[in-house]
Amino acid sequence: MSRLLRAAGLTGMAFAATALFPLTAPAAQADPGICIDHVMENGYKATDNVLKACKIAKTGKEEDARTCRRMLHFEGVRRAVASHACEIASYPD
Repeated sequence: MSRLLRAAGLTGMAFAATALFPLTAPAAQADPGICIDHVMENGYKATDNVLKACKIAKTGKEEDARTCRRMLHFEGVRRAVASHACEIASYPD
């Protein structure tokens, strides 16, 4: 009987570890590079302000994404391109 209890206990521990992994796994890191690539793929230059805007957006905060969009638009980037670039910088997955 003790083998059965031990097996059940190990199975329960394995299940608990698997169930809790998503709660403890590190968050995906945002990457300003994909934002910069998107801007460049749409015909714009990667100026210092474009680089800065994409780096700001990587925090994932909505306020920073808005700042990114404003900065890119100020650089002459179309609103749709700027919006998508800042979104993918914030949430790469």
